[in-house]
Amino acid sequence: MIEHVPAEAGSESTTVAPLYTAVEWQLLRALRELYERDRDLLLSEERTRLSFIRWLVRTGQLTP
Repeated sequence: MIEHVPAEAGSESTTVAPLYTAVEWQLLRALRELYERDRDLLLSEERTRLSFIRWLVRTGQLTP
């Protein structure tokens, strides 16, 4: 994918190299998917941990 940069009046048009190659875009998408999946898992684990800590506080087994 090459971006076309409009030329100024009276000059030649130029092309700019793509920011990422197709393979790099695929790798970035895969990393994003892994992050999203793991982020949800971490949020779930964090909720469970906080729920347990709240229970400890409510039952007097842990004081703030």
